[in-house]
Amino acid sequence: MSCFSWTSRARQSRPATLLLAGALTIAACEGALTPDDIVGTWVYDEGTTVVLECGQEGVDGTYSLAGQTMTFHDGKGTPYDLVYSDLAPGCDLGFDLEGSDIVLKTTMLEGCYPDDPVAAAALSQDLRMTYEDGKILLDGNYTVTISTPTDPEEMTCDVSISGSMTRQDTA
Repeated sequence: MSCFSWTSRARQSRPATLLLAGALTIAACEGALTPDDIVGTWVYDEGTTVVLECGQEGVDGTYSLAGQTMTFHDGKGTPYDLVYSDLAPGCDLGFDLEGSDIVLKTTMLEGCYPDDPVAAAALSQDLRMTYEDGKILLDGNYTVTISTPTDPEEMTCDVSISGSMTRQDTA
């Protein structure tokens, strides 16, 4: 059975503005996710790991995410369907919903950590999570390029993540 859903951009804007901007999006889908399906706190399941390969001793390695949480908020008022804003105040990652996938759309983070020498981090668009049977499945690779104000050399890290998350609540 097919469905038609308006993306968050359509839900939060006036129709005339959408038409003028060419941003009206109607997605034909089967069982498409809505922000309500995902909004809330999710906990990384046992066995969920992230692998960092940056060419830096003390940074490279495999790290367990088990027990840590990720809270998605409704993206209403932003260009995204969902927002993850637990990194630091004003430092948000935007995600869109595409069928049963949750797709990272943010490409640049700047000034997230004022007391940290990291000035900016560029993110590739390759992170895609899939919602299936009440879980978010993680199996992806992406790239983060970090620059600092004191070092003109950028550090590029290849990141791989695998595992899953289970809803902790529906906050």
